[in-house]
Amino acid sequence: MHQMHCMEALGQWDDLNKFSKKAFDELTPSSDPERKQKMSIIAARGCWAIGRFLRFSCFALIHCIAGSALSQT
Repeated sequence: MHQMHCMEALGQWDDLNKFSKKAFDELTPSSDPERKQKMSIIAARGCWAIGRFLRFSCFALIHCIAGSALSQT
């Protein structure tokens, strides 16, 4: 996730989008929901920045699902 923060700060949107896809593919169902939520926020910003709105909506959905899981704990 630290790499994602750095890419976001540097405006490396294409790299961020590629890395985000790989990072989310490596997550498991038992992965920390808070981590998923934070990653989805950064990934969504990266998608928005380069106009990948369909992919943005996927990360926004992950953010909502992960956020609802956090509120139930």
